[in-house]
Amino acid sequence: MELLRKIPFSCEDEPYEIRVLTDCKIINIVAFHRNRPANGFRYHVQIPKNIQPGEVLEAGPLKEMIELSKNDIFTGRWEKMRTCFEQAKQEKKTYGDEKQEE
Repeated sequence: MELLRKIPFSCEDEPYEIRVLTDCKIINIVAFHRNRPANGFRYHVQIPKNIQPGEVLEAGPLKEMIELSKNDIFTGRWEKMRTCFEQAKQEKKTYGDEKQEE
């Protein structure tokens, strides 16, 4: 993937960056923390064949996706999602136990 842009920012005194990447067919927007993906969220958009990725870097919707990626960090959205995953696992275990007892 080719790096089109890095947008550094900080949250709770920790360094983060949004990376805008492309493989010429798709633009991917991913939040990073200390050179690793910061969470499980990815924003991406398919690019028409006759458009170069750099031609749409300043487009409003792309900027909105960058802001969404930042807000995932600021709001702790991934942590909330992980809590949902854990709850679903617990419910699945509980449901599975009840079924075995029948």
